Amino acid sequence: MKAEHLTAAKVRALKISALKSKGVPIVMFLAMLPALLGVSMNWPTKGHSENFLNFQKSESVSIKKINGKPVCKKQPCKVKFENDLEGVLSKPSSKAYVIVKPISSGDPNWYVQSPAPVIHTEDGKTWEGKVYCGTLTAGKGEKFSVFVVITDNDYKAGQQLPSEPEGIKSKRITLLRTLD
Repeated sequence: MKAEHLTAAKVRALKISALKSKGVPIVMFLAMLPALLGVSMNWPTKGHSENFLNFQKSESVSIKKINGKPVCKKQPCKVKFENDLEGVLSKPSSKAYVIVKPISSGDPNWYVQSPAPVIHTEDGKTWEGKVYCGTLTAGKGEKFSVFVVITDNDYKAGQQLPSEPEGIKSKRITLLRTLD
């Protein structure tokens, strides 16, 4: 028997045929194809997608205080009907909104809080806003999910959103209305 010299092309062909014979799904096969062929995939990153990725990497938002005190480590944080929030924005020009949703009532909507967008303080990197947990007569004893979102969308205070808004979001906090 004669020794056969294996070229890179033959090795790749053997790898491909081995994968096919093992029943590798076509989607996985196509995903692995560039590696099997030794091809580098340099996807273009110009335009909108690049800007969006840079936007996500360069901006952040957080909630630091509720009613003048640091956000409680053990949640839910006990709050009243009307609560002052403070936080930090990575960019002074960011448009951010406080968003709240009652957890236990079964209400599917998210609610934009007042002011909308939040007010930037003098240094530009901190913000102030409010979160309302229910109404004056409803919501006592209920839990609420709250976060801040940076978005290009324009929302109005009190606006009901059928789904969670898209954008750069803070860590969620859970509030329990018990103090009024």
